[in-house]
Amino acid sequence: MLGQGVGGEIRCELQDAHGKALPGFSLNESVPLIRNSLAAPVAWRDSLGAPERTSLEKLPGGPVRIRFTMTDAWLFAFRFE
Repeated sequence: MLGQGVGGEIRCELQDAHGKALPGFSLNESVPLIRNSLAAPVAWRDSLGAPERTSLEKLPGGPVRIRFTMTDAWLFAFRFE
């Protein structure tokens, strides 16, 4: 799924159809992916700052955009479960 050099990271944000971050799914709440992996799960921090794997069932209805930011990293693929 991803690979990176030393110090690299990938973050993920979920947005509404207009490009506005969905509450609880912003880049600031995203837990950075900092290791090479073929199956690294994306997580966001809860209101207390603890990492939490969030169910996609919590998303509002309608279209959702995905924004990835990468620093010294590569994203080869992604999937939903």
